[in-house]
Amino acid sequence: MASGPVTLLDRNGGPLMSNQTVEVISVDPSKVTDKAGTAATMAKVLQPIDSSFTTASVQEQLSGTAPFTLVSLRTTTAADAIRTLKALPGVTSAAQPRFVIDNPELESPVFTQLTAAVNDGTALGSGRVRTSIDSGIQLAAQKALQDSKYPAAIVAIQPSTGGILAVAQNAKANELGPIALNGLYPPGSTFKTVTVAAALADGDVTAQTPLACPATANLEGRLIPNENKFALGTVPLTTAFARSCNTTIAGLGVKLPPEAMSDTAKQFGLGVDYNIPGITTVTGKVPVAKTSFERVEEAIGQWQVVASPFGMALTGATVAAGKLPTPTLVSGTKTVADQQPPAVSSSVISQLQTMFKATVSDGTAEALADIGGVGGKTGTAQYGDGSTSHGWFVGTQKDMAFAVLLVGGEASKNAVSTAGDFLRGAQQYVPGS
Repeated sequence: MASGPVTLLDRNGGPLMSNQTVEVISVDPSKVTDKAGTAATMAKVLQPIDSSFTTASVQEQLSGTAPFTLVSLRTTTAADAIRTLKALPGVTSAAQPRFVIDNPELESPVFTQLTAAVNDGTALGSGRVRTSIDSGIQLAAQKALQDSKYPAAIVAIQPSTGGILAVAQNAKANELGPIALNGLYPPGSTFKTVTVAAALADGDVTAQTPLACPATANLEGRLIPNENKFALGTVPLTTAFARSCNTTIAGLGVKLPPEAMSDTAKQFGLGVDYNIPGITTVTGKVPVAKTSFERVEEAIGQWQVVASPFGMALTGATVAAGKLPTPTLVSGTKTVADQQPPAVSSSVISQLQTMFKATVSDGTAEALADIGGVGGKTGTAQYGDGSTSHGWFVGTQKDMAFAVLLVGGEASKNAVSTAGDFLRGAQQYVPGS
């Protein structure tokens, strides 16, 4: 049990979460005489507070017979809504202390999980305790996602400390659960960071090694095409990475030992299980590719490779920091990892940092070049029958690494655009500025 009441602060000491009085609104459907009208009124009152409330969703709840809790509202910010709801037939309310977010504009699966953890008695300290969350970066992430037509998520981490700076999802993503923290999706070409790291460590190539980038390549019976079948001829590995040449990178992956990409992925956090007090996360799964066919697919982030935005943000943070940071959230608590992979060599990290920069200056993320100091890797990841794709971008700027995922986002350029909106909104808050 917690040693006493806790007030959580953001990384700058601003209020984040605390115990407040909320009004718990309950409904007894058997006492509601006009269910359609009541549902419409409830939705109208609650939508400005929580967009998930619709007339249809409330009417579905009212169709049952058992009493239910409709919503919990702060007495300090939702007095008018509480008054309107309490006047409706079948509605009752009760004031209760709850651990909630101080700024109602902030929304994150992190806050939902922290609320549940504190209310369940998880020890996160007592008194005023800082977290790693940056409220400015969190708001910038939320705003970058809110108008996306795709389920979308952003996770940002401070590479030098491992502190989780922001975890954001839009309403469409919320319907799928806390996907920013533990949703697993094929990472596509963002996984080329791992593949290239494994190839560099293997010693057969460097960032400047000239390699062929044909439009298509038949590798172990699998025809690998580049996007729109572009061809570059023979170019340095850095260029092939920056332009996201599937044929080049798959060709590197097929030559690697079966366990190489799986082992290297762990060095970037993918496949490491972290116990972070207050929240639940999953980084990803990268199985050993026993056959040449599996290695071809794994090299470009397909086959059975899956990762969460949290896991891909850790990958970016490893490139930025030069080592795998231990993710943290609440000051004074300890994150426990199920394993401690060996560090990526400084030579490999240095070359990856160059490739990240080239992706923005001369590659598939050129749309971010005007922002300054940004590096990263784009990713388009096919799923299902291969006719649809997720859009990814893993980026770094100063002392911040982040991952953007658009579920079903069609192409990486859409994720790059979202990343641009995020970075432009977060500039004044990025650590290291």
